[in-house]
Parts: sequence; C-alpha cells; structure tokens
Amino acid sequence: LYQLESILFYNNNSREKLIVAFSNEYKNRIDALEEKYPEVKFFLISNNLDAFSQQITGIKSSLERLNSLESLDRNITINHNPRERKDFNKIFFLTGYDIGKSLVPILRSYLISTEFYSTTELLMGASSLKELNDFENVMIPVPNYLFEEMSFNKDIKNIEDGLNKALVEDLILIEGIYQNNINNINMMFNSGISKISKGQCINRNLPLWKISTDTINPL
Repeated sequence: LYQLESILFYNNNSREKLIVAFSNEYKNRIDALEEKYPEVKFFLISNNLDAFSQQITGIKSSLERLNSLESLDRNITINHNPRERKDFNKIFFLTGYDIGKSLVPILRSYLISTEFYSTTELLMGASSLKELNDFENVMIPVPNYLFEEMSFNKDIKNIEDGLNKALVEDLILIEGIYQNNINNINMMFNSGISKISKGQCINRNLPLWKISTDTINPL
C-alpha cells in the first residue's frame, strides 16, 4: 500500500484526479487515508456492482435522463452512449478477488481511458494465472518477472501460494546475505530490486506492472 500511496496520493495534482473504490473489510485503512487526503473521493463498494459502477462513473444520472426522455413518448427510440466522467482519470481499488473479478471488468467497459491501480490483494483468490484476464491493464506494485517465473513453476497451487513462496524465498536469500556479511550490493529479489547495506533496512524498489497475460503462461 505504501508504494501506491507514494505514487497516487503524495502528488497533489494526482490526488485531484483520483477516486478510491473500497470494500468494507478495508475500512480501517481507508479511514487513515481519508484523514490524510480529504480532497480524494472515496466510495464504499455496494452489493449491487452494476449500480455502484453507474454511480461513480456518472452514468447513472445519464441513464435516468434517458429514461425520462423516453417516457415522454414510448414510440421514440433514442440512440444513447453514456459518457464517462472527466473529473477523474485514476481509480485505486482496495478490495479482494471475489469483488474485484466482477467490478473491474464492469468499470473497464465504461472507463476506456482511466488508469486502474490496486494492491496485490486484488489477486488473492485467483486459482490460476488465466484468471488474471479479469484484471488486464490494472497496475499493481510487483515486478512482471515474478509472474513469468510463477508460470513455469508447476508446484504452485494458486496466485496467493505463488506470492507467498516468492516472499519466503526472498527472506531466505536475505538471511544468507547477512550470514555471509555481504554488504553494499544491489540484489534482484522476487519482490523487486533492493540495496543491501549493513545496519540499514532493506528498501525494495517495487515497479508497477500493468497486468497482461501476453507474456506469461497459464498455470
């Protein structure tokens, strides 16, 4: 979350064009963000995902106007293409897989030019890499090579299992580096490139990956 916060929230110009869609289990995290960034619009995801999507995109009011016009004369058919809102160009999703796999495709159908961001929690629950199709073009803070390597590992049960194993491998490698007194080096871990310096915390450079299944093989 910190990586995305530094990208999406620290820049004032970025905040003005950002909305956040979150589910109830992340309310505590959202409370902290709302306090720090009151100018950002936050939307709690409702059970009716179609209605929620129409609400935040502004399409709901557009459809209501259409219905009002058509009610004046039922014999008239009006060609109508709802326009996406222009007061934001980024959406940050803080939700899990079950909601995300339905919500993201709906919003993508409405918001052609909007950038989508999320934590990796959006993927937890996916049983295979094929299911990443639902999140095509969503940007997450994880290197793409991690998923490329995951696609060749037949021992991985699902996405969450693959990510957990990758983090465990990183921890084992870090411990080996410390035990051998290796210092002042750059290392490519599963989770990103890091600078190893004696007596200092490890700061990982987590690149954003725009999810694409073109470069990975399905589990």
